[in-house]
Amino acid sequence: MRLVLIGNPGLDRSWKNDLAWAARDLGWHTTVLQDVQVSTGDVVSACDGAGLLIWARSHGRQPRGDIGRMWRQVEAGGTATAAVHLDLYWGIGRREHEIGRHPWWQAGTVWTADGGHDHLFAQRGVNHRWLPPPAPDRYVGRAMPRPSQACDVLFVGGCSDRVHAGRRELLAWASARYRDGFRWIGARAGQRVWGRDLNGWYASAKVVLGDSAPAPRYWSDRVPGTAGRGGVLVHPHVDGLADLHGNTVQVFRRGDLRGLGVLIDSLLDDPGRRERIRRQAVTLVRGRHLWRHRLAAIAAETVASGVAR
Repeated sequence: MRLVLIGNPGLDRSWKNDLAWAARDLGWHTTVLQDVQVSTGDVVSACDGAGLLIWARSHGRQPRGDIGRMWRQVEAGGTATAAVHLDLYWGIGRREHEIGRHPWWQAGTVWTADGGHDHLFAQRGVNHRWLPPPAPDRYVGRAMPRPSQACDVLFVGGCSDRVHAGRRELLAWASARYRDGFRWIGARAGQRVWGRDLNGWYASAKVVLGDSAPAPRYWSDRVPGTAGRGGVLVHPHVDGLADLHGNTVQVFRRGDLRGLGVLIDSLLDDPGRRERIRRQAVTLVRGRHLWRHRLAAIAAETVASGVAR
């Protein structure tokens, strides 16, 4: 397989870098084009003889030129086209407004983690597929616990009132209930942690508190990223989550803090159960939920069937 990837994968913390790494690990010959440094003509030329073009978009960054024409020229040359992102779109202001309007959405297939709105995507003329978020292949596996990072309950991530409804209350509840046993790492908490450094945090926490923007069939890539590093994750119920992750992710009803407390306390009191979850979570993610698995699914549907608009 020859892949051309439009993206901004230079930052180690970017999932675009995880995508490129997985493609190369699959043995795909991968050409990466920096999104703001190329023209649409450069993209068309790079796709000569390629099987697949993926544009892993960073909002506000794009090649120079007529992108709609670029997609169609690439497809006319025999290369399948796909647009990929892990964001939620419907219900998120400007993102929703751009659906079907920005030319990124004109790829042969568009793959996002927003899995509950296929009928709405179709109404905007988008050939959408659900992409359940994967974990980065190279970081899956458990680390040794670190005493300096030990805690009862850990939360990793940011807190945006615009996107994360109820998260501020969730974190305030966790802080009040578990006091010194609760730790929060993330940009808003003054500490950014990425890549392999997260493995140590998840190994050292007894329980990891998860949350995603409330939407049908959508969750953050922190779900497989946590489970794949052996974290004991508790997360609000989302349709489809249990179907893919089973009991390796412990779920509670969103907003039910009393039930959440009972669930977390039961895990804190049962180290044997936590160990089983850690072991099973790593095995499941490694076998089903890596970027290599999602890339294989995209290639199987687009390249093999010649999907084009």
